[in-house]
Amino acid sequence: MNDLLKTVDWRVLSEKFQLASLVLIGEWDDAERVMVKMGEKGDISKLFYREWPLFRWFRKTEQFKRAYQEVFGEEYKIIGKADPENDPNEKSE
Repeated sequence: MNDLLKTVDWRVLSEKFQLASLVLIGEWDDAERVMVKMGEKGDISKLFYREWPLFRWFRKTEQFKRAYQEVFGEEYKIIGKADPENDPNEKSE
């Protein structure tokens, strides 16, 4: 898939598509740059950065954490299930 994505000139499309393609091919430094350029008022909201599966691996990088800090003025922290036994969405067997 990386080879296919690299055949498209994403620079002519909006920044959200540029960011998506960079994330998909693992170009974390460039993805960080585009995320910062888009800023807080860009097409992708804080909630989307936190929840969209597209950003799953990018969220684990230092580049994402730096960009998130710069864009939203706060540290990115994982808000998740601390105790799966107390999560009503988890089915017990």
